[in-house]
Amino acid sequence: MPSLVSLAAAYTLLVVASVAALAFLRHDATLSGMAALNPFGPPEISRHFFSTNPEAVRFSALLDFASAIAFAIYTATTVARLQFLGVRHAGVQTAFAGGLAASGGLSAAGLFLWVLSVPEAVASVPVARALHFLIFLCGGPAFALGMGCWLPECRPPVISRGCCQSGSSGLVS
Repeated sequence: MPSLVSLAAAYTLLVVASVAALAFLRHDATLSGMAALNPFGPPEISRHFFSTNPEAVRFSALLDFASAIAFAIYTATTVARLQFLGVRHAGVQTAFAGGLAASGGLSAAGLFLWVLSVPEAVASVPVARALHFLIFLCGGPAFALGMGCWLPECRPPVISRGCCQSGSSGLVS
């Protein structure tokens, strides 16, 4: 089985690199250009950002998608360890479903971000705005919902020590 520490480090580094790619590989070097990443801002500013920085957007999307794969592997490994340790309650399946949902949201955000690096997709302001909102919804609320189901059920410190304790809800704490 892969090391949980190495999988967590890979996931974290990929997420940080994905954000850094958008911040540092763009053509507009000022920090005010980052306001274009707000999907609730003016749509023309967002469209301009994505159309003038396709390489940064594409690289960020690749890293975002890769982080989703790393998190899916991390989820499968943590669930396998819980089962190996003899944990046999519904929390294990909840953790697995939550981890896959979080990974799915993150991977969908990465794929939608990749589409925003295509010039034909950002030529239309309404299409670019819709894709921008899809990125936000998949990488924000959908990811957080899955993570909210995963995190209480399998916290990394508990698993790495190999001990599982019953909390007030009867789930792994």
